[in-house]
Amino acid sequence: MTEARPRHRQFSLLRVGGFVALFAIVLAVLLYFDREVYLAAQQYRDRERDWSRFLRIMGWAPTWLIAAAAMALVDTRYWPKLNWRSWTRSILLLIGMGGTAGLAELFKIIARRVRPGEVDGCTVVRPWLEDTFSSSGLAMPSSHTAVAFGACLMLCHIYPRASVVWIALALGCGATRVLAGAHFASDIFVAAALGWVVVRTTWYYHVQGRDEFAQIAPEAIP
Repeated sequence: MTEARPRHRQFSLLRVGGFVALFAIVLAVLLYFDREVYLAAQQYRDRERDWSRFLRIMGWAPTWLIAAAAMALVDTRYWPKLNWRSWTRSILLLIGMGGTAGLAELFKIIARRVRPGEVDGCTVVRPWLEDTFSSSGLAMPSSHTAVAFGACLMLCHIYPRASVVWIALALGCGATRVLAGAHFASDIFVAAALGWVVVRTTWYYHVQGRDEFAQIAPEAIP
């Protein structure tokens, strides 16, 4: 007999309000200490060692495109049996990664915060009339970290027993961006929060459609 799958908790305005309040408090604290953290990190400036290059490519989209392709090939035998709502592991991974990356780029254009390395760790906002729709040279949030958290948080749902590994990889990616002088600590936090929102939302809707098909393709439907 197949073990019952745990269902996602129902939507709650109280939980959403709690998340927003916690996000605002942590962000305010990080913004206050951003320059001090940036200057301290410069003492340990990233030297492009092998470990740092490895962690940085956790925020490189092709890394996860390759992983999703491998997952898709593993799950090909289930494709003819799947309903459009019973997303396979590869699709979930791509939605988590791509959705977070896209939202991060939009948030950059809205926040318009200049990279710390260009302004000696000070907080500077680019004027709206200057490269209005370009995210180049902007810091909040970190695009690499957004990709890493979008993918790794989704893997925490797909392969929960390895969650500590996925979280470590995403945090490591964010750390390399701070050590490289390309981002503030708050940029990393905002990227992680966006990843959490995208993944939680995606997983919520995935759970609504997966149970009907759990008996058909249990391995392909997380």
